[in-house]
Amino acid sequence: EPAGGDATGTTAPQGTSVPLPTQTFTTLAPVDRPRIAVVGDSLTHTATPELLWQLRFAGWDVVTIDGTLGAPIADRVPVVQQLVATGELDAIVFALGSNDARLNVDTGRDVGEAWRVTQSAAFTALAEAQVVPCVVWVGVNANAPTWKLDQWGAWFNAWLRYYTHYADWTAASADHPEYFLADDVHLSLTGNRAYAELMVATVADACLPAAP
Repeated sequence: EPAGGDATGTTAPQGTSVPLPTQTFTTLAPVDRPRIAVVGDSLTHTATPELLWQLRFAGWDVVTIDGTLGAPIADRVPVVQQLVATGELDAIVFALGSNDARLNVDTGRDVGEAWRVTQSAAFTALAEAQVVPCVVWVGVNANAPTWKLDQWGAWFNAWLRYYTHYADWTAASADHPEYFLADDVHLSLTGNRAYAELMVATVADACLPAAP
């Protein structure tokens, strides 16, 4: 190539530069994903990695997955209030109830008192979340004799069906002992995956469509 020339052999005057071709870049607008929060107990806690991955893959912006070990419904209400106060949620999932059954057994509450306390807490949680466009509640495993879930859990799940979008963990986990640890409540790795799949599928059916 001649000195001072460009790649085509054309000679440019000394001391001048040859302009480079102009490139145009298009800035893509950020995808507006619907926002979701999950509030639960130890089952949610152990399933968090699966839940986070599956919800994001389904197109949700996950605000939080808050699983607190040993937490009954009433203990989670302040968290619900804080989340709802932001005004930014499109969906919220409750995955609570097993520890209420445990407390009923541990404290020796009679059936009437146990149901009154649990129903009151669940009503409060749902009332706090009523401004959220879509609310889902994952039921307890009413197949398990642990904490009398096979009795009390069936009543609780039937009540949930009436008042909110319901994810049927009892049906989804039936005949799947591999989903559970020895107590038939807490989850194995396989159970974590199945629990997350149920939650994400129910949200997809009940709530705002997730962005692709």
